Amino acid sequence: MDTRLFQVIKINSWEKLLEWAQENKKKKEEWVFRGVEDSKWGFETSLERAIKSFGVKTKDLPKTSDPEYQLKKENLYRRVLKEGLGGYKVEELERGLIRKFKRQCHHYLPSLPEEDNIMEWLALMQHYGAPTRLLDLTHSLFVGLYFALEQAKGECAVWALNLTYMNKRVESLIPSDDWEEIEDDRNLTTRRAFDLLFRREPPVPLVCPIIPYRFNDRLVIQQGMFLCPGDVSIPFEDNLTAILNAPNFEGTLIKLVIEDDSELRKDFLQNLHHMNMNSATLFPGLSGFAKSLRTLLVYPDILRP
Repeated sequence: MDTRLFQVIKINSWEKLLEWAQENKKKKEEWVFRGVEDSKWGFETSLERAIKSFGVKTKDLPKTSDPEYQLKKENLYRRVLKEGLGGYKVEELERGLIRKFKRQCHHYLPSLPEEDNIMEWLALMQHYGAPTRLLDLTHSLFVGLYFALEQAKGECAVWALNLTYMNKRVESLIPSDDWEEIEDDRNLTTRRAFDLLFRREPPVPLVCPIIPYRFNDRLVIQQGMFLCPGDVSIPFEDNLTAILNAPNFEGTLIKLVIEDDSELRKDFLQNLHHMNMNSATLFPGLSGFAKSLRTLLVYPDILRP
């Protein structure tokens, strides 16, 4: 993503993080957050990642020594997303994945979304690890921070997005009559509402914040929501760029970079532990509890017999 579209803030202490959070709170705007374990990572959906994985031949990748390596790689990925796989466009592949999931999901779950509630089907697919166009975010800075730190081996980051600004921008990109209809069904519980926003012809590049009508336990605990792109035939970041490329976008997207310092990460995880922020609380069930044991290593004394 073009570095001119976001602001970078270096965080080198717990106090500085709290100071930023307090200053941001004064703006009276709604923000959402996404933690990434590597500060170089941007935004990419699981559907986009899967299409790239199966659509790009290793021999077609540029050499890393090429001075234009990054640009050539991004252009290659854009071409693959535009072309799709096996003669099928990404939109068609997505419909096929949803159809396959809907036809077999009843074998595993007793309660299912309504047939036409595409957004809830996508949320359910995302929850169980299927490739979707959705990107997970949280309303909590500290949840985002935990996800950034949990598996970090070096410099990690928390992306912060101004939700208030994004909602206004999305509204400006959709014809007013259609937007009124979408607003009447803001959780997109019908196929009609979903299609008006995300299956337009031609597609409209945008990123829209979405909260399904029905919450699963993980969404509730993690204060979660989703970002959903308007055009799956282009990278998620190109959709996001379409939102940010407007007057007064400055400060809408911020990358909080946590410095590569093991003592700093330990201090952050200890503070988060005091806030009851760990895998056991964020991921209900035995697997979440088991994962939480890893971060207990920041308190070795707890583990003594």
